[in-house]
Amino acid sequence: MNNLLKDYGLTTNPREAIFLFPDGAMIDGEFDYGCRGLDHNCLKSSMGKSWKEIHDETGVIRLVPETDEALISGSQAVSKIQRQILNKSGYDIEVYC
Repeated sequence: MNNLLKDYGLTTNPREAIFLFPDGAMIDGEFDYGCRGLDHNCLKSSMGKSWKEIHDETGVIRLVPETDEALISGSQAVSKIQRQILNKSGYDIEVYC
């Protein structure tokens, strides 16, 4: 997972992040003038797995700042740090796979 984090820029702003890891690390969505420059599929392509496998194996949450949704799998555990960040940022957790 550390290699993936090195491949993408990180942010401390959950309103500009598109992924939230169990330790609180967030991948930057590369927003420019309100438009996201990085697509969620970058992680899927890098890992070569389904979204359910990615969520279950890494614990990553897909963030969609445009709609205030935090996407998880039905069998995914949300860490305490992730839950704190989501609560403070106003994201709604949505099970989608």
